[in-house]
Amino acid sequence: GIHESSFYDLYQMQNPDGGTPMDIALDWLIQKLGDLGPGIANLVTDGEPNNLEATIHAAKKFKDYPALRLRIFLIDPNYKSEDAVRKIGRAAGKETGVCCIPVGSLTKSTIKELYKSMGEMRNIEEF
Repeated sequence: GIHESSFYDLYQMQNPDGGTPMDIALDWLIQKLGDLGPGIANLVTDGEPNNLEATIHAAKKFKDYPALRLRIFLIDPNYKSEDAVRKIGRAAGKETGVCCIPVGSLTKSTIKELYKSMGEMRNIEEF
């Protein structure tokens, strides 16, 4: 069945040593959405990929799909994760958007009410 969770619940379930294969996630988003026409690919991340160079390489592929926009939701940002997301986002193109979500602002509301915890979506050039 369907189980509704909050971002807070998902944050509590995370495994900090589990790794983030972000390059694979970006490749999957492009594979699923790239040829469908105009679209938005949402990536929710801690901003610390297992392999930053492979992730930047994968992000560059978004430039091959100008109708597909990448939106990065950065959970619990810090200097290191913001720097990595800045590099990833710029590699994906100037239309990339970034939204930071501090853990302290995560509500116990459902995912569909995420907007209550979100900051402003900023263009990668301003991030």
